[in-house]
Amino acid sequence: MTLNEKKIRRFFDKVNKTKTCWLWTGAQTKGAGNFHYGWFQDERAHRFSYKTFVGEIPKGYEIDHLCRITLCVNPKHLESVTHKENMLRGTSFSAVNSKKTKCPKGHDYYFQKSQRDCRICGRERWRKYYYLNKEKVLDRQKLNRKNRKAKEWEVKA
Repeated sequence: MTLNEKKIRRFFDKVNKTKTCWLWTGAQTKGAGNFHYGWFQDERAHRFSYKTFVGEIPKGYEIDHLCRITLCVNPKHLESVTHKENMLRGTSFSAVNSKKTKCPKGHDYYFQKSQRDCRICGRERWRKYYYLNKEKVLDRQKLNRKNRKAKEWEVKA
């Protein structure tokens, strides 16, 4: 028996195969399986499974669990993806919010650079602010006009 066959046999000793997933029953850290196969040789169980049964993981890529079960080591349920793709596929706060295309009132979001905003709700907020603070807004506009005129005179002089 070769060294690689021993690793694979040792790997499967720690796997519980169900109808869909191969659940890791060995050592775990932070909800993911750890596979130790020699002196100072260990890695995440799902990464070992992917490398052994699918192929190398491209540099800069991570393994995503398509079944959403972090202890699953079934190579059919694993896919190499970028970190961004892995995060957006998840259920975290940022992943859920990135999938939203409409504001809470149902208007389409306007995307600009890395920011999204609802133009209709923004106009409504501005109108409310304007009517509640009309004098303040008008005073600020007058002050801005005076400052612009003063700068124009400075440039001409």
